[in-house]
Amino acid sequence: MHRARGEGLTEALKLFQQALDIDPAFAPAWAGMAHGYDVIEFYISAEALLMIGDFREKSTAAAQKALKLDPELATALHAMGNNLWVQGEWARAQEYYERALRLDPDSTDIMEDYSHMLLYSLQMEAAINMAERMMALDPFVPVFLNAMNDVYDTAGLYEKRDESIREMTRLNPDFKYTYVWNIVRLFGNGQIDELHQYIDGISLGAWTSRERMHAAIDWMTNSQATPDDEILQALSFRPTLAMWAGRPDIFFDLISDTSNGVKIPGIQAIQNPHLDADRTRQVHESPDTKAFLKAARLPEYWREVGWPDMCSPVGEDDFECH
Repeated sequence: MHRARGEGLTEALKLFQQALDIDPAFAPAWAGMAHGYDVIEFYISAEALLMIGDFREKSTAAAQKALKLDPELATALHAMGNNLWVQGEWARAQEYYERALRLDPDSTDIMEDYSHMLLYSLQMEAAINMAERMMALDPFVPVFLNAMNDVYDTAGLYEKRDESIREMTRLNPDFKYTYVWNIVRLFGNGQIDELHQYIDGISLGAWTSRERMHAAIDWMTNSQATPDDEILQALSFRPTLAMWAGRPDIFFDLISDTSNGVKIPGIQAIQNPHLDADRTRQVHESPDTKAFLKAARLPEYWREVGWPDMCSPVGEDDFECH
């Protein structure tokens, strides 16, 4: 379930509930519930998500229940780590991931999420090492390739990224993130005609429409104009597309979330090799970047574990990015 993702997650949650109806003290089922609720927002429609309710609260509560029943259950520690870092509890999340890996050192499922946490906290070398360790152990899982693509792309390792995207396409051409990464690959390589042809051949489902994505691609190739609501809806499918188009202002608008502060996935785009030196400097020195990182509670985490290359402390309470 955790690996397959997709709309089948709702069925998986029902099956976990059935298991718990039989045995409410079955900790692995509570952990499975926690993992299902943790990722479900990325795979079902907004309408279906509303019917579920507060999925984040449900995920955290299920992880807590699993750990109360079995404090040494690696998948439950993993689930709690996921919830903690999304809530900005980076240092505590790291502790849970490390504890989980000590109990289950070859768990590629733990490594996938831990590599994302390292990436989103801009710890690039550690993220690369964790993701490559994951792929060495389990190279044929599309969601793992998605994490590897994210790491390679942020590090500017485009040949490795494109090789990984091709493998992901071979394994699961209709996976949501296969679509995302082929859009990134074709746009980044300047293959705009091929990109439009690719959009015509895929089904974007509940995330956006072909027409909106075509319009977004046209905007991305000449992004000085203000995008209309249709284009913004398409870009929300992957907000980092706006950053790749050289519009960090649009990116920051898209990742703002008035209900939950910030959307943690996307932070890595601040360290963006797609932009030229002048634009990169503008992003790093932008008040939006600083405000975003503070809202995500990253500076307090970096004071504990060390600062990434692009940022450094200023006195006891401030920092700068450069």
